[in-house]
Amino acid sequence: MITNSTENGGTAKPIQSFTNGTEPDGAMDSDWTAGSNGSEATASGHTFDLLATMNVSINAEITVASPTDPSYRGFTLYDLWNPGFISGGKLKIEPLGCYSPAEGLQIPKRESTVVRRRNMDGLRLKIMTVVTQKPHQPFELYLTTPQNTHLDSVHRYNYGLMGMLKEFYNFTFVNRRTKSWGYLRNGKFDGMIGALSRREVDLGGSPMFFRQERHRVVSYTTRTFVERSSLIE
Repeated sequence: MITNSTENGGTAKPIQSFTNGTEPDGAMDSDWTAGSNGSEATASGHTFDLLATMNVSINAEITVASPTDPSYRGFTLYDLWNPGFISGGKLKIEPLGCYSPAEGLQIPKRESTVVRRRNMDGLRLKIMTVVTQKPHQPFELYLTTPQNTHLDSVHRYNYGLMGMLKEFYNFTFVNRRTKSWGYLRNGKFDGMIGALSRREVDLGGSPMFFRQERHRVVSYTTRTFVERSSLIE
């Protein structure tokens, strides 16, 4: 359960978090949406229940307008997103603004979507990292030890970035190892791309080249380093 403060100095009602395909965490009060009657709260609850069973993502742009009076002249707006539906994340419902005929649309100045959605509630993600060498020590120790850094350099670099993102967005991860980025063999991908396409892991922990056949089965995020050829005379 999360509570958000409104811009006008008041405090919004507690907002429920929903698990995938289950009932809300705790009973919903009939008037949990400020100013709404029982039937309207029930309708809003049904909407939230339905969305809790859908694959809503962390970058979703979904706004639910809940009526604040029987005549449907005023509304409370809620922003909905999920840190990771497939990974067991809960639907997040946060106050966004309100509308009334007298004051019009009121959306307080807010942070960017990236900042507002930093808290993933400790969601546990599965990550796969490509390591071409055979480490003679525990996997994660190999990735973080500054020895023979010319081996698996970009993978060690990306592992460090994942550690920073983990703290920034409040999630945890379990790291798995593979020897291949992912190549088509007999019509199927092996390595990291194969695991991603089969949803055995949530994120790829290693950078890779953008290839058309890979783009058909996975979604790329952003580049983490720049690689280019250089000539040394």
